[in-house]
Amino acid sequence: MRARLEQTGNSLSRLKHLVVDGRSATELAKEARTELLQLAAEWTGSYGVSGDWHKQIESGGRDVPLFLAGHQPGLFHPGVWFKNFLLSRLAEKSGAIGINLVIDNDIAEFPAVQVPVKLASGELARRMIHYDQTPHQAPVELQTVQDLETLRAFPAQLSRAIAPWVESPLVHRLWPHVMAQVGRLQNPGWIIAAGRHQLESDIGLKTLEVPLSTVCQTNPFHHFVSEIIRNARRFAGCYNRQLELYRERNAIRSTSHPVPPLVDDGEWTELPFWIYSARDPQRRRMLVCDRGGSVLLRAGGLPDRHDLDSRSLADQLAGLQQDDFRIRPRALMTTLFARMLLGDLFIHGIGGAVYDQITDRLAVDFFQVELPPFLVATATFRLIDWSPDRATGQMRDLRNRLRDLDMHPERHLNAAASDARSWIAAKGELVSQMAGAGNRRQRHFEMLRINAALRAMLVESRQQLEQDILEQEQRLARNQIVGSRELSICLHGEDLPSRLGAAADEAVAGMGPGG
Repeated sequence: MRARLEQTGNSLSRLKHLVVDGRSATELAKEARTELLQLAAEWTGSYGVSGDWHKQIESGGRDVPLFLAGHQPGLFHPGVWFKNFLLSRLAEKSGAIGINLVIDNDIAEFPAVQVPVKLASGELARRMIHYDQTPHQAPVELQTVQDLETLRAFPAQLSRAIAPWVESPLVHRLWPHVMAQVGRLQNPGWIIAAGRHQLESDIGLKTLEVPLSTVCQTNPFHHFVSEIIRNARRFAGCYNRQLELYRERNAIRSTSHPVPPLVDDGEWTELPFWIYSARDPQRRRMLVCDRGGSVLLRAGGLPDRHDLDSRSLADQLAGLQQDDFRIRPRALMTTLFARMLLGDLFIHGIGGAVYDQITDRLAVDFFQVELPPFLVATATFRLIDWSPDRATGQMRDLRNRLRDLDMHPERHLNAAASDARSWIAAKGELVSQMAGAGNRRQRHFEMLRINAALRAMLVESRQQLEQDILEQEQRLARNQIVGSRELSICLHGEDLPSRLGAAADEAVAGMGPGG
C-alpha cells in the first residue's frame, strides 16, 4: 500500500502526451481540478463547514494533490463511513486536499434503515424505520422530501427500537445537523450528506464535498463525454473487451456481472452514461449514431433525437444540460473521469475496487494512459462484540462432535466401565476383520448393532449436544440480526466516530513515514 501511495502527485505527468477532444489532457485536467476545488468549496461552505484548504491552494497552487472518495448519500454502515475518516487522515498527512464526491445519480435508496427489534416473544427480528416516505424510482438528485414529520420523528423511533443494545445512539448527534438543512435544501440525499459532513467537521475531519451532478455540469466533463462520443464504436469495443477479459480471469459466467456489455446494433452505439431529466426522471441509456460531420444522440426508449455538430460537440452537450437533458456517468465512467482528470488518489470500498480493475485496463486500451492508484478501504464495526467466523466455527465443532458420537460412540465412553467394556472390545475385533475376506454385509450390520448398543449408553450426552446445537443456532440467528456489519451508523453508539478515527490513524501509521 505504501508503495502505491508514493506514486501520488504524478497524475498530470501521465497525461502529457494525451489529447482529449482536441485539447491537451494536462490543461484539461488543470481546469477540471480548479473547477472541482471551487465547486467543492462553495458547496461545503454553503452549510457552514470551513477549512484551511484556501491556504493550501494558495501555497500549492493548482499542483496541490487531490485525494478523492465517493459514495451515495444516505445512512450507510460504518465500513463505508470509514473511507471518509481515512480520506481526511491521508490528505492531512500528505499535504493534499480530500474531496468526497456525493454520488447522486444512482436511484434513491429506500428511505429507511434496518433495525433489530425484540418481539413480545423475546425473539429478535428486523424492522424498517423510515426517515421519509417511499420516493419515486428516480435518481437521488431529483428527489425531494416527501414527509417532513417522518424525518423529524426518526431519531425518537430509532432510539426506542435500539434501546436494548445502545443507550445513546449516534443519531442524536447527527440529526440536529440534518434538520438544520431542511428548508435550505429539499433533496433528502443532499440533506443527509450535508448533515453528516457537518458532524464530521465537528469531530475534526478536514474534507470537502460536492455532488457528482454538479461536477457533471463542468466544461471538462463535457469534453470527456465528447471524446467518447466521437469515438463511440471504438470505445464500446474497448469497454466490452476489457469486461470480457475480466470475466474470463475471474471465471464469471453471468453476462450482467459486474456490469452488462454495451450494445451496438450497427447503427446506434450504446455508451456507459445515463440520460434523464426532471420531466422524465427514468434513467435511460445513452445511444449515439455517427453521421460523419454530425452525431445523433438519444435516450434509449425515446424517439427524440438531438443532431449535434461534431465541431462543437462539448459546447452543445453543455447546452443540452442547461435544457435539463442530464448526462451522468455510469459506474465505470465515474471513476474513469475522476481518476484521469480530477485526482491523484481514489479511495474505494470493496465493490468499487472490483469495477476499477476494469477501469484501469480500459484507460490503457482506449486512452493509452495509466490511471493514478486507487486504495481499497473498509472496516467492520458491530453493535455487539461478536465474530461470525468464531460463531460458525463453534457451530461446526458441535456438529462434528455429534457426528463423532454417532459414528464412534466408544470414544465418548469409559472403556473400563463394565457395561461398555464388552461392546468396545467387540467393535475393536470387528474393525480388525474389516479388511479381510468374509461376508462384508454381515459385518456391516454387526457394526450397526454394536454402535447402537454403545449409543444407548450416551443418550444423555447426545441430548445435551443437541440442546447445545439448538442454543447455538438460536444465538447465531439473534447475533446475525443485531451483530450485522450492515447496520447504519446512526444506530451505533456516540463513540463510533472516535473508534473510526482510531482505526484510520492505525491504517495511516501502517503505511510508513511519508505515506
